[in-house]
Amino acid sequence: MSHSHTAPSAPPEITSPLAVSAQQWTTASSVDATEERREGVIGHLAADGWGFIGRTVPGDLYFYCRDLEGCSFPDLQVGQRVTFVEGQNARGPCARSIRIVSEVARAA
Repeated sequence: MSHSHTAPSAPPEITSPLAVSAQQWTTASSVDATEERREGVIGHLAADGWGFIGRTVPGDLYFYCRDLEGCSFPDLQVGQRVTFVEGQNARGPCARSIRIVSEVARAA
């Protein structure tokens, strides 16, 4: 009996160094529903779907748009309070399961 083996197809070509970063950042563990939710503030948003969340302990946390829950990336604004679960991916700590808590306070 002969077995036919097909080599796996090559991954799609990556044309941007930012795409590589986003892919590396999104290779992560799943979020456990029992993990503690933390609170932070959106500190930076990039046009291609990633940003950073400021928190009370040192070091902002990276996030990617795929980790948003109940909103989409265009809904986010710098200064919004969010909750998240701290996760880990190939490049280090990151935010997962991100939810908007409040809108940005408007100056009167």
